[in-house]
Amino acid sequence: LEIKRFDKLPFSIVIPPSVMALANTAERAMLKYAMLFETYKMRESFSDNKALTLFKKAVIKDDLLLTAHHQEITISDKDIEMMLKPDNFHLHNTVVWGYYKTIDYLVNKSSEGVNMALIRDMNNCMSNTENTSLYYRPIDAYNATLPPVNEFEGATGSTGKISEHMSLLLEFYQSDYELSPFIIGAIAFAYFLYISPFDKYNLYL
Repeated sequence: LEIKRFDKLPFSIVIPPSVMALANTAERAMLKYAMLFETYKMRESFSDNKALTLFKKAVIKDDLLLTAHHQEITISDKDIEMMLKPDNFHLHNTVVWGYYKTIDYLVNKSSEGVNMALIRDMNNCMSNTENTSLYYRPIDAYNATLPPVNEFEGATGSTGKISEHMSLLLEFYQSDYELSPFIIGAIAFAYFLYISPFDKYNLYL
């Protein structure tokens, strides 16, 4: 691959049949959700905004519950439903709300490409800030909100090194690899965790 480790050696990928089977399963799920969204949009009584709202409720509730579980936050379906109501501040001080706002932002920006501005805005959604610049973590120590995974140590050295590898990540993601979209996404996510550019929330971006 064109993406490199911090010692400048390139990463390689081996895709055995078991991984391809996972990719195929994921892509079938993506197709199912795409068809679900189109079904909502085709209903005459639904506006585009209402269709999008119903779709998000149908698709992301399980994700939000899983996020809460990872953060050891005890919530139920009813908590999620309360959180999604307009002008309701339930759970707004938790990572669950930040994750929801990030997904909401991405759904509404789905037609735009992946770039540094998108990553900045995702981080703003997660951390409830409005930075106009992209601030990477300024320290060598790995302080991300991740489960302890020894392989992902985070970039060492200056923030310039983080910026350099983030540029490599975007170049890879935008390149014309003849791979499954799921495989490309999985590689990009793993490399993002390898870099861990931010102090927090790398797992959810």
